Amino acid sequence: MFKIEFPISTILDKSSLTVQYGSTGTLNITSNHGGTISISPASPTSYYKYSRSGTAITITPTAVGSQKLTVTCAATTSNNAKSAECTITITPNPSAVPHTSIVSAQYTGSTITGYSKVGTNCSITGGTYQASAVGSYSFTVKPNANYAWTDGT
Repeated sequence: MFKIEFPISTILDKSSLTVQYGSTGTLNITSNHGGTISISPASPTSYYKYSRSGTAITITPTAVGSQKLTVTCAATTSNNAKSAECTITITPNPSAVPHTSIVSAQYTGSTITGYSKVGTNCSITGGTYQASAVGSYSFTVKPNANYAWTDGT
């Protein structure tokens, strides 16, 4: 018995895929030469989870970062095993919007919150936003994990 090697240029339709956090991306298996398909690492990974339906692999981000996905087609009686890697990069979702209404208040002896609403996909990370004495106060608002300001920063 002998093996016939058929030229297979690729197993996946791309070698890299960038997906924005909050959306999904798709890889397509272009050829399996009759062998059983396996995918590694196991889902979920550090940055995404994936599911397979037929030849489509759907990538759903879980965190910002980058990690390789390997698709392997097992050997058959007529073909050797083939593998392909795709680097999956998850980028921040640029939808963090700070709320711009800062409270200006007269001291009443009670605690006053200087910011009535933080915003969308962001949080206060430092400083003082509640005051119980006369003075000026400042605080920092930053995008939450996996998000960026709408301008991409």
